[in-house]
Amino acid sequence: MLQKEPPLEEDLQNKKGIANSDLNIGDIYAEQNKFPEALKYYQSSLDICKQIDDKDLMTYVYNGLGNLYLKQKNYVQAILSCKKALEISMAIGVIANQRDASKCLYEANKALGNKSEALVYHEKFLLLDDSLQSGETNKKLDQMEFAKIILADSLKKEEEKLQVQIEHEEEIHKKNEQRNIFMYSGLGILVLAGSLWRRLRYVRRSKIIIQKEKDRSENLLLNILPLEIAEELKMNGKADARDFELVTIPLQTSKSSQVYLKR
Repeated sequence: MLQKEPPLEEDLQNKKGIANSDLNIGDIYAEQNKFPEALKYYQSSLDICKQIDDKDLMTYVYNGLGNLYLKQKNYVQAILSCKKALEISMAIGVIANQRDASKCLYEANKALGNKSEALVYHEKFLLLDDSLQSGETNKKLDQMEFAKIILADSLKKEEEKLQVQIEHEEEIHKKNEQRNIFMYSGLGILVLAGSLWRRLRYVRRSKIIIQKEKDRSENLLLNILPLEIAEELKMNGKADARDFELVTIPLQTSKSSQVYLKR
């Protein structure tokens, strides 16, 4: 007997995609209360799920069928479909599908008057829903904690960036202050050097003027006094009295002539 070869991975993916698409179309028709169309696509999706043995997707189809039968008030078929969904989802451990199937079974049994069965599935639904809510809460808490860690890490990095920026700005400020100090110091030195240079020029010019006056005074003394007396005046600031037998005094009469008097 020939064994059937397993479908290729690509073929499985294509069929799974078609089954999922048919399931979604069935859900849309069910919401619009177009029951024949919804049943057609649910059945097509279920057939493909059985071919590729996709139990997870199969539980969604059975739950979809169960809720479709509930809307049609076909409670017996609803119970059959939802029981299959519950059995398969319990076998593969999908809590969300177990909860949905339990809710379907509770509503169908309640409608049929099966109070004890309805109570069992109602309690099961509440337990599963609490479990999911707790799981969602823990998941959200984990996400919040993770977000808190990410935020703290982000804030730390921003603080480090800010600290680096502050240190950089302080370094620039210090360099600017040093540059200003050097600039003002250099300017002060230039001003001081200029003042000293002007002072030196003033002293030099004063010395030249004094020397010229000194030379003029000496020449004047030599013109009006004998050399011996002029030298004595320069050395001592005074000269002893002397007798001269003959003195010539020049008189300025005009630019062209001089008169000499003799004593």
